[in-house]
Amino acid sequence: MQGLDVFKAVAAQLIVLHHLAFYGPMPDAAWSLAPDLFGWLANHARIAVQLFIVMAGFLTAHTLAPAGQLSVPASFGLVARRYLRLALPFCVALLVCMACSALVRGTLDPALVPHAPSARQFLAHVFLMHDLFGFDALSAGAWYVAIDLQLFVLFLGLMHFGGRMGQYAGAVLVFCAALAGFFHFNRDASWDVFGVYYFGAYGLGVYARWALNSLVWRRAFGVLAVIAVLALIVDYRVRLTVAVVMACMLCWSLRWQLAPLAAALSRYLARTSYALFLTHFSVLLLTNMVASKWVGQSRAGNFSGLLVAWGLANLVAHVFHRWVEVPALQWISRVRPRVATGAAAATA
Repeated sequence: MQGLDVFKAVAAQLIVLHHLAFYGPMPDAAWSLAPDLFGWLANHARIAVQLFIVMAGFLTAHTLAPAGQLSVPASFGLVARRYLRLALPFCVALLVCMACSALVRGTLDPALVPHAPSARQFLAHVFLMHDLFGFDALSAGAWYVAIDLQLFVLFLGLMHFGGRMGQYAGAVLVFCAALAGFFHFNRDASWDVFGVYYFGAYGLGVYARWALNSLVWRRAFGVLAVIAVLALIVDYRVRLTVAVVMACMLCWSLRWQLAPLAAALSRYLARTSYALFLTHFSVLLLTNMVASKWVGQSRAGNFSGLLVAWGLANLVAHVFHRWVEVPALQWISRVRPRVATGAAAATA
């Protein structure tokens, strides 16, 4: 799936660039050198999160229900594996970010640096429930990790209960939940701490995967995409527009055959994208602190600092993936008999 790797790699880099252009004194000082570029990155690049949501739906369907019905029994073990897959690296990255925050606190704008957490706030993050309990995030992007787990559980629940009613009843429930997202939940920002707010985009990713199976599934995906467009006529949202386009491009991109070097690079960047997502905010904090002390208000110096921060973020992601994420996956694989029966869903 070379096209999928490309989208995952690009989306991860855009999120990093968005945060680099949005947070800290470096982008403030360098902004006038490229105002259009910084303006786009700060205001629009964050929409790349929609790509991750659509791809998450695609990959979950590919792993759990490639033919439109669950290929493995729904179980607590599946949820536990997905939680561990997300939470183990997240907790390590969170500890690193807390240490970095303590180091830079007092040297940067307090609005940028997370406060020292209480025990309850930290535990809420560990169990990916910080937004549900109203705690401030301890790192940029922490909300997405929690939403990813909620979407996984919601999809699994819909497919499980639907499967008890009929062969493809689960797919029908996913379709209906996506419609509810289009026309209700995604139009009300008070739902944005719950997975249902994002399930329209997630459902598009699910049906994009099923569209690969047969003409019938392609027609079902087409109907869902058309209804999403109608939802945009009712209430236009850029994020939903991106989700529709992304789901359609996923189907098309699976035919891509990249040059060997491009394929290897995109595969590597996709493989380290979660590590990059988790660790780049710590790099952002440290590089902004160094720049504030040594570069001052130099536009060229701060622009160079942003480029250095971008490179360092990818380097740290490589180290984190190699020494934290991979060992965590290996550990999850070893405890697999205790938490799951035969599914590899948590690695999607």
